[in-house]
Amino acid sequence: MAQQTPDIDSVSWQQGNNGINFTIHTHDDFNAARYYQWLFEDTWEIQARYIPTLKYLYDAGNRITGVAYRFSDERADTTMRRCWATGRSRAMLLGSTEKLTKDVISAPVHFVPTGSEKMQVVYSLLVKQYKLSKEAYSFRQMMKRTRATGLRF
Repeated sequence: MAQQTPDIDSVSWQQGNNGINFTIHTHDDFNAARYYQWLFEDTWEIQARYIPTLKYLYDAGNRITGVAYRFSDERADTTMRRCWATGRSRAMLLGSTEKLTKDVISAPVHFVPTGSEKMQVVYSLLVKQYKLSKEAYSFRQMMKRTRATGLRF
């Protein structure tokens, strides 16, 4: 049965010496969540370093019919320089407020190192939050420890 998950209050970032740390902030006024899991997807723009020297030729139906050399005095099609890349969380991101009096948590969810291509143009981080039962949380904690030791099944 799906559990009602509290909303995420915010996701903040802080620049450090080695990169950018992203932190999630959430709470449950009813003190019912207590166990959380987060997944994220990050997307960033990449711009090619070089302008293409070739261009596509199109017919009236906007179908590619060939390729031609682009002369240096021609304006380049900058859309050919722009790409997007997407990554997903790989680590098991878990948090618990079981030992706290209030169900309020701030937890690190992602780190982007200094010099990463992710931060060169545009960057987006989408975080999803899930409320877990105590049993599901314990199971995921066990999986996380097993994964950290390098055991594979």
